[in-house]
Amino acid sequence: MSEKLGFYTPDHTNIEQLRIILQERTNTPVTFEEAEEVGIQLVSLYECLAREREPLEEQDDGSPS
Repeated sequence: MSEKLGFYTPDHTNIEQLRIILQERTNTPVTFEEAEEVGIQLVSLYECLAREREPLEEQDDGSPS
């Protein structure tokens, strides 16, 4: 992974692997740039979900128990 714009992005090898997977699954050509964008979005989603994750017993949503 390389650091880019303050967050981590997949490296060239991982992007190429993702490109091949996307191409095989969709049966359509996928450019390296398209796969790179998908990879960045996936990493961003994972980081967002990981940041917001709290154990259930620590969550306080204000609802009555």
